[in-house]
Amino acid sequence: MGLHRFLHQSAHLASSHPVRVMVVEGSDLIRAGLVQLLGAQPGISVVGEAGDGMGAEQVFTQCHPEVVLMDINLPDTNGIACTQRLRQLNPAVRVVVLTESDTEHHVLQSLKAGASAYCLKRTKPSLLAQIIAMVFDGGTWLDATVAPIALNWFQQTVPDRNQPHSLGVEHV
Repeated sequence: MGLHRFLHQSAHLASSHPVRVMVVEGSDLIRAGLVQLLGAQPGISVVGEAGDGMGAEQVFTQCHPEVVLMDINLPDTNGIACTQRLRQLNPAVRVVVLTESDTEHHVLQSLKAGASAYCLKRTKPSLLAQIIAMVFDGGTWLDATVAPIALNWFQQTVPDRNQPHSLGVEHV
């Protein structure tokens, strides 16, 4: 992350209204820790929390968060489906996936569902607040462990515009 971007994010956290964050985490202990950790950060206001997908939808419609911190492993559904549902309810909401999984399936499906960031649970607590600010400001973030997965998918999926295309009869 460049110094200019970091200073911009720090200025956002210090001067703007607090980012409204909702925490969706299947483990009660981890969820309580995240709520306490994020609640102590300047520029972040934890406005809701849920331990499963059904609860997440209910809390989401009541508290109107700007950023959702989403676990993939929820008791009643997976966080990928929950991400997709919350983004259907409000396409402007930004989702930060926070998980232990670095599998290709989880990374790609989370991004396809609309996640703006993919963080592993070993992320440093001080970095998590910066990631939330970054996605709130319209940015994206991928853990260095999973970034090659997304890059590889992109390189295989997006056509190379420098390659000449053959014209069929219908194009002439």
